Amino acid sequence: SPRATIGKPVTFGVHSIQNMRSEMEDAHRAVLGVEGWTPSGSRPSSREASEAPLLGSFSFFSIFDGHGGARAAEFCGERLCTLLAAEGLKALSADPVEALRLAFARTEEEWLRPAPQGGGM
Repeated sequence: SPRATIGKPVTFGVHSIQNMRSEMEDAHRAVLGVEGWTPSGSRPSSREASEAPLLGSFSFFSIFDGHGGARAAEFCGERLCTLLAAEGLKALSADPVEALRLAFARTEEEWLRPAPQGGGM
């Protein structure tokens, strides 16, 4: 499928609401690709800055629903982008659906992997 480059920085916002729950269980993640930042824009965190070159011109936006606990949502927020970037730009450009499928599968494998005795998460 053809890809278009708009040549403009990406602007996004985040809003979350705890509502009646005792604590926030959802997580989100936004990592702008290297073309998404401008000198006048907000600077990325060190983690985002290290992942952006791996994403190239792609940006990553995600929302994770905690469904009764924040740990899985937070874990996915931390790992999914890293694992997607690990697939490489060539794989992401050639078949983004397959690259996402593999990143989701690896994230789930890591989450389900038992923690070492006494280590815990």
